[in-house]
Amino acid sequence: MTATPLERLCAHRGVAVPAHGQLLDLAPILDLRPADVLAIAGAEIPAEYMPAEPDVTGLVESLIKYGLQISEAEAVRDYARSLPRTEITGGPASLAELETVTFGAVFRRLLLVRNLSRRAVAYATWSAESTVAMAMGNGRVPMPERLELMAATLCVRADDLEAMAARTTEGPPPRPSVQDRVPRLRAVGELVLAVAPLKIDQINAVVRFADDQWSMRREPTTP
Repeated sequence: MTATPLERLCAHRGVAVPAHGQLLDLAPILDLRPADVLAIAGAEIPAEYMPAEPDVTGLVESLIKYGLQISEAEAVRDYARSLPRTEITGGPASLAELETVTFGAVFRRLLLVRNLSRRAVAYATWSAESTVAMAMGNGRVPMPERLELMAATLCVRADDLEAMAARTTEGPPPRPSVQDRVPRLRAVGELVLAVAPLKIDQINAVVRFADDQWSMRREPTTP
């Protein structure tokens, strides 16, 4: 069995593992963001691929807690994408290369490059924080239903996560009711990614826009 999450992912996809300096060549092949490829490889993630504001996990969590429907999440995502970017992109610092590359460490890095907290992922996926903590710590793979929802929130494939962990998920396959949640969570995951390059005032504007979307849904319609 191959040793690292990246090697296991490449074996799962039938792709050769590139040289260290060519890791980003995998991004279009695996349909992953450059930041995610570097996170999975355990390589240094340059500041340009890190969130512009590294201390806004609370605001990102608030976006998730609105429970936006697909159309609402897409509207907020499109609004976030429409905001102007500054000439300087990325975060204030890079993320150091891992000395030991484990699935737990990779999972933590996938959250870091999205400004996702453990609590936010737990809330999004109807999981206990301890379930997310185990994935972040010892790399324990959650039951298939939770794995499917976590993958959707990260906008990655569930089978890829399982392959990286090199452990088979235990339990029955996801129920149809859980599968029905995947498109909405993926839309929310895309919103989270759209927020990552934004500065604090822009993120606050996105949160206000999300609040408007949520409020319009809650307002009673007049006959």
